[in-house]
This record gives sequence, structure tokens and C-alpha cells, in this order.
Amino acid sequence: MPIIDAWAQHPTQRILQDDMFDSLRRWGGTSIPAEPPPVSATLAAMDAGGVDLALISAWYGPQGALISNDEVAAFVAEAPHRLAGVASVDLRKPMAAIRELRRAVTDLGFKALRVLPWLWELPPDDRRYYPLYAECIDEVGDLFLHGNAQRVFNLDGHR
Repeated sequence: MPIIDAWAQHPTQRILQDDMFDSLRRWGGTSIPAEPPPVSATLAAMDAGGVDLALISAWYGPQGALISNDEVAAFVAEAPHRLAGVASVDLRKPMAAIRELRRAVTDLGFKALRVLPWLWELPPDDRRYYPLYAECIDEVGDLFLHGNAQRVFNLDGHR
């Protein structure tokens, strides 16, 4: 049975430098590298952990893109048999968010949308998410929702 990591990111320099991760760097005794790691480093970590496939996510938050959908697509292109893309969108622009989600799924081949309510400081039932939820039901099928406990919902009726 394959092992799938459903919550992975391959970092960009923007996410590595973001202040929200200062406590993790202190806790782990690490510093910000001068360059982001190559995709081969993520693949090596997956191999070490026995992970066959990773769903790697984009990160959009109030500060903008920390890992863009296009960057995730480029990472996936380096190892399409080991990586699959998960979209993220800017909630401040609802119509642009829907268009970007459609583009990520249709043009980039992404498999799901990831929503981080804690990052936006909005509860998961905030009305700003509704158009995205509806789009997931109609077109995408899968939604990663991260709140107090992570859940992956297949909006075709399975969890």
C-alpha cells in the first residue's frame, strides 16, 4: 500500500523567511538557508520517511503568496510521479480566487484546494469561503481544510 503525505510543502525563500516560522526555527535550532532547497532534497526526505507520493501545497495568505501555484507546478514538473499539486488562493479577491482555482485544476493539473482558516483569521464557515467550497463541489472534488484538526474532505461524499 503506498504511503501518501497529504500535507507537504516544498519551500520557497519567501516562506523560509516568513516571521510566522520564527518559533519553529528557534525550536529546531535552524536558521534560514541562503537558498531554498532543491526538489531533490524533498524527494530524499520522502525516501527517508518511506513516502511514495506527496501532495505539495501552495500558500496564499493575507501577506500574499508564500508559495505560488505556479511554483508548486514547477516543483511537480520535476517529479510528477512523486509529487502532486494542491492549490491555494487569495481570499481577498473572491472572483480572482475562483479563476485561479479553476486554472490550477484545469491547466496545472492540481488535485485539491487547501484552505487555512487560522492563517486568514477567519472561521471555516465564514461566507468568504462559500464560493470556493461550491467550486470544489462542482469541479475540484477535494478540499484540505486545516483548523484545530486537519481533515481531508472528498466532496463527492467520502472522507
